Amino acid sequence: MSPKAKIESSESRKFSASGASIQSGESGLPSQHAVPVKAQLEAQFPSKFESWGRYPKLVSTLKPLHWVGEFPVRDAPTPQLPVGLGRSYGDVCLLDGGTLLNTRGLDRLLAFDAQTGLLRCESGVSLAEILNFAVPRGWFLPVTPGTKYVTVGGAIANDIHGKNH
Repeated sequence: MSPKAKIESSESRKFSASGASIQSGESGLPSQHAVPVKAQLEAQFPSKFESWGRYPKLVSTLKPLHWVGEFPVRDAPTPQLPVGLGRSYGDVCLLDGGTLLNTRGLDRLLAFDAQTGLLRCESGVSLAEILNFAVPRGWFLPVTPGTKYVTVGGAIANDIHGKNH
């Protein structure tokens, strides 16, 4: 049986989980800072946003975030809601008339302890990206939903399966 990795979300920024051609350091994390290309991120996340069931269809403004410093403006004119990959059941990731904050650009692995399996990352990292990083190192997530295409932020916000409390 493989050891289990622990996940901790963080708001700092250091590494890119989806950055191209980055080198690995001793911990297995990228050893240099990589800035995601805005056009690539926007291509991953279209200008319209739908929930898992594609219903209801609501109108919102979509704002991609790439750095923690871009996170919600306190005096925003409309309500704001962070969203990831849109795999939430129902309409919890929709906001009629508000601004959806696409956290998918917050996709950096920040730190990894190979002894304990503790991984710190930003909220926009997908479980697929964590598995791509962790499994070759002998680690696996302690709790997984029915799909690996959810973000860490979404998994925490939706309490995936309510396990491991």
